Formats: sequence, C-alpha cells, structure tokens
Amino acid sequence: MISQTSGVALIKAVSVLLALVTAILLARSLGPAVYGKLSLILSVAGLVAVPLQLGLPVLVIRIAVAARMTGRGNELMGILTFASRWIFFGRTAVVAISYVGAIASDNERLLHFGTIVGVRVFLNAHASIRRAAIRGLGQVFQSQLPEVV
Repeated sequence: MISQTSGVALIKAVSVLLALVTAILLARSLGPAVYGKLSLILSVAGLVAVPLQLGLPVLVIRIAVAARMTGRGNELMGILTFASRWIFFGRTAVVAISYVGAIASDNERLLHFGTIVGVRVFLNAHASIRRAAIRGLGQVFQSQLPEVV
C-alpha cells in the first residue's frame, strides 16, 4: 500500500513538472497569440468533456470493482462498450455543431476549432473511462499512467 501511494505521488510530481516545462516551452515557441488559441481550445475541450461523460467514470469504477469481486467481466466489457459509443457520439456531435456553425457563419477557423476540440474531447473522455476501469480493477498506480502520457 505504501509503495503504491509513493508511486502515485511520484507520478503526480513528474506530471506536474512535465506540464510546467511543456507550458513554458509552448508559450515561448508559439508566441502569445497562438498560445492563447491553444489555451482556449484546451479549456473548451475540458468544459465539453465533463458533461459528455455523464458520470460514466464513477459507474465504470463501481462495475469494475463488482466484476473483480464476482468474476463477471462481461458487465465491465458491456459498460466500456457503451461508454465508448457514447463518447464517440458526443465527439461527433461537437464536430457536427462546429461544422454547422462554420457553414452558417462562413468562418473556416470555427471549423478547425471544432475539429480540434472534438478530437481533444474524445481523447480526454476515453482516457477518463479507461483510467476509471483500471482503478476499479485495483491497479491504482497503473491508472495514473495514461494521465501522465
């Protein structure tokens, strides 16, 4: 238990350090205008990903723990399949809304913005679901790795 806790703390510390270095390098190399656009995209993607998940990570943890205790892995596979389909649908909706907005406003930048946000939402939501499944199966240390990568 102590080794897992120290491992998670080490991963979090390395993650924070890498995020700081990455932010500094991006800010210096991209310049204020492009870095501001990147920050906006990441912020919108984070805001859209939260309601899109609909509490699925918590449900996945509960079902993974139950599957681990009872040995019924079919339920876990079923909820992971459902979550993947739901996230794909949500990502497709985000991109479709941005396409409609781009066509209506004749703004090509909105099209690119929506596509990037859609892909980012897809990756964030899938990482969250996978992390929850790994955590529910009792592998807390390993569940932190996708977040760092």
